[in-house]
Amino acid sequence: MKLLFKGLIGVSMLTGVTAQVYADSHNSCDSGNKAQAELDRCLIDVEKDVDAAQKAAFDKIVAAAKKLDDVTAPRRDVVPALTLGQDAWTQYRDKHCEFIGTTWGGGSGTGIAITRCRIDLTRARIKELSQIEM
Repeated sequence: MKLLFKGLIGVSMLTGVTAQVYADSHNSCDSGNKAQAELDRCLIDVEKDVDAAQKAAFDKIVAAAKKLDDVTAPRRDVVPALTLGQDAWTQYRDKHCEFIGTTWGGGSGTGIAITRCRIDLTRARIKELSQIEM
């Protein structure tokens, strides 16, 4: 129950950003008959919003990690571990989505597939970050 409550608090604190991110899903870019260039631009805009929400979620958890490091001083290993984890996650996301792009065989939808993949994985990361309990 405590985890659920803290997770809900974390999500509600980011509501201004995350609500917009989830409401403006990449599916909204698919509505209508958009030309490929227009669809690509739409997804790039969604990705910018999702990246901003993820940065806000990460900044929030870093602030909590700093407080924990202050309590456990002189140890101070929470922020470095969080940062390393985030860097590794970013590398995973980018490499995995590049792989997804290769499955398109160099076709014209490759860039769109890569962007959609990054949007989906970043949304999942926002959820993960908001559920961290400290």
